[in-house]
Amino acid sequence: MSQDGRIVDPASPDITHSEGQAWALLLAEHHDDREAFGRILAWTRQRLAVRTDRLLAWRYRTDAGGVVDDHNNATDADLCYAWTLLRASRRWPRDGLRSAAIAIATDIRRNLMRQVGSRWLLLPGARGFEHDRFVVVNPSYYVFGALDDLSDALEDDAWSRLADHGEHLLRDARFGRWALTPDWVRVARQDGRVSMLPGRGERFSYDAVRVPLYLTWSRRSVRGLLAPYVSFWADSAHAYLPAWTTLTDDRPSPYAAGPGIRAIASLVLAAAGKSPADLPPPGGEPDNYYHAALALLARAAGQEIGQFPVATQSSAA
Repeated sequence: MSQDGRIVDPASPDITHSEGQAWALLLAEHHDDREAFGRILAWTRQRLAVRTDRLLAWRYRTDAGGVVDDHNNATDADLCYAWTLLRASRRWPRDGLRSAAIAIATDIRRNLMRQVGSRWLLLPGARGFEHDRFVVVNPSYYVFGALDDLSDALEDDAWSRLADHGEHLLRDARFGRWALTPDWVRVARQDGRVSMLPGRGERFSYDAVRVPLYLTWSRRSVRGLLAPYVSFWADSAHAYLPAWTTLTDDRPSPYAAGPGIRAIASLVLAAAGKSPADLPPPGGEPDNYYHAALALLARAAGQEIGQFPVATQSSAA
């Protein structure tokens, strides 16, 4: 985090995403770091809250003079943003954050919830995901803890309905030997059939790995939704913990997963009543910004659900 509250990925220091800002706010609230929270929030409001609605623009660039170069939103970031402001309003009630959370949630409901046949879906962004014959969905954008908390706080059935339909989507979006979730899916308008999005959705990979994290954090794991991920990660046939697998031919990554994915796998196995010792040997990708973020989020989730304090295994964290 820079002095002014911008979250910087050392591999791409000129670009900041709404996702990184929202995750940092969530972590600051979790750790009761009001000073960091204030700096991150101030930068986010000044630089990313530039749309005509209350959603965040998803990408900011310093190499273009400090501008938003794409005003589309990223819905997972907006959900985490609204959720964090709601959480912060309870932790620091005098800061007037609840009304801001409600305003953001109202625009998420208005702009990003869509009914397709009998399904209610969450668009990944306001533009670019609705087509004549299908709608594109990213399953990892369903931040179930946020949906459940907003449902309770706003007393609006739309949020609980969206969360429940998200669960149904995950049950229908199971592919390959381990019945895993793709990074991206498409939902047919005509019959609601869920299929892998060609070119982007043929792996369980760096997006979809967040699905079991958010399920576990929300305590929805009790409904058996974690079983495919446990089966994949604890498969004794693996010589190492895979970073991803293709869902068309069940081919694991040719290298081991990094510390962020391992932290999520450890959390999920523990939540499912298994031991993280059942995971294949560690080692693999070097630590980086994304792995540090995943490890910190997994540790926060473990602490909040009372599972165990997940070790990050991450020097960046």
